[in-house]
Amino acid sequence: MSRRLKTKLNASGMADIAFLLLIFFLVATTFMNEKGVKATLPPHYEGPPGKMPDNQVLNIKINMKDEVMLEGIVTPINLVQLEIRKFIQDPNKGNNFSEKAVISLQHDQKTSYKAYISVYGSIKKAYEDMRSQLSQKLYNQDFEALSIKDRNMIIKRLPIKISEAEPYI
Repeated sequence: MSRRLKTKLNASGMADIAFLLLIFFLVATTFMNEKGVKATLPPHYEGPPGKMPDNQVLNIKINMKDEVMLEGIVTPINLVQLEIRKFIQDPNKGNNFSEKAVISLQHDQKTSYKAYISVYGSIKKAYEDMRSQLSQKLYNQDFEALSIKDRNMIIKRLPIKISEAEPYI
């Protein structure tokens, strides 16, 4: 009769290896950052849409060729911010800003995301610059250096009003 030895596999180190592999994959994996546009939505409104006077609305359209049109005139993207500032600055009140100004942004269904974000960023940048200008005028400080109360006052006085229309075909 032959004698066989029963062998056992020692698995006590397997949990350690599994744990180390888990840590390795968590550290080595890169997660994609979500890209998008940060926007504050207005409160919900039930009722018919209102009509704004034409002199208070700046129409910006982006066509399928990613060309930006301000009031129907093709405008280079680097001039969009300047034109928005001109529109929002109220010429009747000196160096003040129009609180009623609305930017109407509309795009073609085939507009690239890059072009849309570029125009949207120009709108936001124009408002940031005007808020800094207003902050310097009122408080002799940068907008970012103001207290929350003073920032909110400037934001209330110069709110970002963007009306995003349905894409056109």
